[in-house]
Amino acid sequence: MESDAVRARKTHHRVNKGHRQVGTESVKEFKSVMTSLRRVSLLVLLVAAWGAACPRSARSFDQVPSVGNANPPFSLTISTSADTVNIGSGIELKIVLTNTSNQRISFPQLGYCWGNYKLDIRDVHGNPVQPKPQFEKRKDGKTLIRHFGGSVFRIDVEPGKTFTDFCTLGHDYYSDYEFPQPGKYTVQASRYEYESKTWAKSNTITLIVTK
Repeated sequence: MESDAVRARKTHHRVNKGHRQVGTESVKEFKSVMTSLRRVSLLVLLVAAWGAACPRSARSFDQVPSVGNANPPFSLTISTSADTVNIGSGIELKIVLTNTSNQRISFPQLGYCWGNYKLDIRDVHGNPVQPKPQFEKRKDGKTLIRHFGGSVFRIDVEPGKTFTDFCTLGHDYYSDYEFPQPGKYTVQASRYEYESKTWAKSNTITLIVTK
């Protein structure tokens, strides 16, 4: 038979072993929580940096006035491969930004094209075509949120050089603008320049939308 002293030592050993197990699990849980907190903190910092760096969406652009006296350091030229487009179809709008200053210019660029520009589209009566809603219900039941997420990168353009962008206009899943009916429309693009606090406006083109 075991003596009282032996039983006491075994009991003490089992208790201490249990304490060590509980302590190990607690450390694992603590590390897991700290890892999650670090990930959340990093996500918050990335979102804050994205919000500070990226251009505003086409809708919030409407609220930004031209308050600067200087001319923007770049010009915009737009064109399309054709003058006509069928309603319900899309057409690619080519936007060429030219550095008209004597120094390099840099600006943030959203991967979502229409987050960088504002369009002024008007019919023959001068009525503006409104952009699509920011929250759009899709046929599959899901909701498309425009100007949310996507990549942001920096564009550098040397003096006299150009940056070319392509945005789909018309009936396209990611297009912000769609022609409501057949007819003749004028199109002009604008881009806000943060240093001079002014708008750069492009030339105006005419598109004929057919059935």
